[in-house]
Amino acid sequence: MKKSMPAFPFGLRLALLLSGFEGLVLAITSLAAPKLVADLSGLPGADLPVYQQAGAAALGYALQSLLAFRAKNWEQIRIPVMVGLIVVLFTALGAFYYVVLLGVVKSYLIFILAFSIYLTAAFGYYVWFYSKQEGGLNL
Repeated sequence: MKKSMPAFPFGLRLALLLSGFEGLVLAITSLAAPKLVADLSGLPGADLPVYQQAGAAALGYALQSLLAFRAKNWEQIRIPVMVGLIVVLFTALGAFYYVVLLGVVKSYLIFILAFSIYLTAAFGYYVWFYSKQEGGLNL
């Protein structure tokens, strides 16, 4: 018999909402002004179509997060949260690589690093919490 699940927590809703808005900002800037993104991040601007493709991927992620915000229970949101966890984990690793290992210390990259670490912790916590409640990840 399944344990009764707690109400959909405010913290997870907040993480989804912030994730969606951050994704929209990154997507719109990458799609509309890839040269600006390259300049703000301190990365070479020779491959601008790649920035636009990353912006398109970020737009899909942002829309997924904003649509998941409307969910009523964990069953409706478990896969988007796992996708979110994977996306922000690799985003944090990429930003860490540039900021810490390569020393590209730009405010844009630091913002991405800090926000990605926060979202990784938030999504990771809720995946762990619900998997503990259900006795496994149940993907």
